[in-house]
Amino acid sequence: MIIKDAEIIDSIDLFEWRNDQLSCCMSKNNKKLTIKEHEIWFQGSLKNPLRKLYVGIDSNEKIGICRFDYDELDNCSEISINLNPKMRGKNLSYEFLNNSIKKYVANNSCKLKATIKKENKASLKIFEKSGFLYFAEDSNFFYLRKIQD
Repeated sequence: MIIKDAEIIDSIDLFEWRNDQLSCCMSKNNKKLTIKEHEIWFQGSLKNPLRKLYVGIDSNEKIGICRFDYDELDNCSEISINLNPKMRGKNLSYEFLNNSIKKYVANNSCKLKATIKKENKASLKIFEKSGFLYFAEDSNFFYLRKIQD
């Protein structure tokens, strides 16, 4: 498995994955995006020094996107993952998440956290398996923090 920095050529794939029905349902913002909204977000993300986007590749197929958003005040990065719908159910998400974390923490010394919709059992399972522990919840989300190695 290869973990690479997202590039402008990945934009359309990320747009399609983000607007997939299941992805929309599991996102914090479950509204479908227009291509213009996505391009503004994506180009801004590539320029944002506090955001890192990784694309996973396995057998020449893009697995998905893993995003890290750094908060300077808390010295903490929030991590999220979205799989290519064609790659769901292939048991790649755990390895993809962990390889993305390894790449990110090699260059960033900070805590990690995740916000997961309560009905997103698949994400909850892989984050817990990856060493994230529940610390809070509200009516819609579980909040997790990574145990420091």
